[in-house]
Amino acid sequence: MKKNMLKPTKGNIVLSVIEKDIKTKGGVFLPGKENKKELRYEVVAVGEGVSVEEGTTVFVSAGSPVSYKGEPYLITNEESILATV
Repeated sequence: MKKNMLKPTKGNIVLSVIEKDIKTKGGVFLPGKENKKELRYEVVAVGEGVSVEEGTTVFVSAGSPVSYKGEPYLITNEESILATV
């Protein structure tokens, strides 16, 4: 866990947002409605009893957005993790 980071309670996870632009296989960014961001999250802190490790990239179904020291985070639990990368 990073120094001065949020400390999640038992079973909770703190995630940092990773944004990735969506583009075609040929490397072209799609215009209009198709030009959306794909949200991925990096695990930055874990509470006791959580099996996912810090540094893992995840997709989640739910969480509580928070701001800490001017940075956006999402606090969720392990059951809300849909997939790891």
